[in-house]
Amino acid sequence: MDKREALVVAHQIDVLIRKMYLASVSFYYTKQDGSIRHAVGTLTGYEHCFHRPYTPRPENTFVVYYDLEAKGWRTFHAENFLRAE
Repeated sequence: MDKREALVVAHQIDVLIRKMYLASVSFYYTKQDGSIRHAVGTLTGYEHCFHRPYTPRPENTFVVYYDLEAKGWRTFHAENFLRAE
């Protein structure tokens, strides 16, 4: 991934996180085993569960979300993000 592609993905993830603060979002990413994962996630309950706001940091390479289908907190590598719907 070159610098331009990395900036595009970073922007898309920023948009994804902002949307998940407000509602559930459908998105896709590549799992570590190479398969494509479709998830419906949100961050609306993060502060209630962890007693602090979710603050993404530049050095953090993971994206945290609550998986509405699996009913649990999950993460994925930011570089594996494919797209949101």
